[in-house]
Amino acid sequence: MAETEIYLRLGVALAIGLGVGLERGWRQRSEPSGKRETGIRSFAILALIGFAVGIGLDRFGPLFAGAAALGVIAIIAIGYATQSVDVRGDRGATTEVAAFLTFILGALAGVGELLAAGLTGAILVGLLDYKEELHGLLARMQHFE
Repeated sequence: MAETEIYLRLGVALAIGLGVGLERGWRQRSEPSGKRETGIRSFAILALIGFAVGIGLDRFGPLFAGAAALGVIAIIAIGYATQSVDVRGDRGATTEVAAFLTFILGALAGVGELLAAGLTGAILVGLLDYKEELHGLLARMQHFE
């Protein structure tokens, strides 16, 4: 694989992580440090972990990828459980699901599936950003629709 190809894959993975992280960080920007959930750095790192898994897949095999995925899932689950203790009422899992998808998209970029990773990342950022509009649409729908 050409060196420029690795840089391109890395750039796409990092762009996905930074994009999702910017959106999540923007939503939580008014929260004090220590009270925010996952932000720009964490999402960028998750995408980079995915990238590393994708690049290493040929050399280290699917067991390596599975172990990395389980590790990421464990970190996300621990973070969710810790945050859930502090939050009263209903707490969604959107950030955690987005975190795992960011890892997966980083891995897709790592194996060279740049278009699929980039498009899915852009859609992910859009879905996260348009929360109020999507919930508003749902609230306006009637049963027969």
